[in-house]
Amino acid sequence: MIMNKTFVLTAIALTSISLSACKDQTRTKTESKESAVLTDGTKIETTSETEVKVDEHGNRTSTAETKTTVDPEGMMNKETTTETHEEAH
Repeated sequence: MIMNKTFVLTAIALTSISLSACKDQTRTKTESKESAVLTDGTKIETTSETEVKVDEHGNRTSTAETKTTVDPEGMMNKETTTETHEEAH
């Protein structure tokens, strides 16, 4: 019984520490998706995601990821490229 109480109290303490650490950062996430079909039947789809994190000192870090898929008409010729950029402000 004492062992269970100790375990529960330890779990509560660790959870409190973890939650307080999460409050020190602010995150903002933006996503967008665009698609087009060219006259030759090629489908192009671009997905962009930007995440900005601000720590407790006001330091900002932004991460931008762009994923582009080009799918020419026909089978087995789809190509996807992903670019990621990270910048500290």
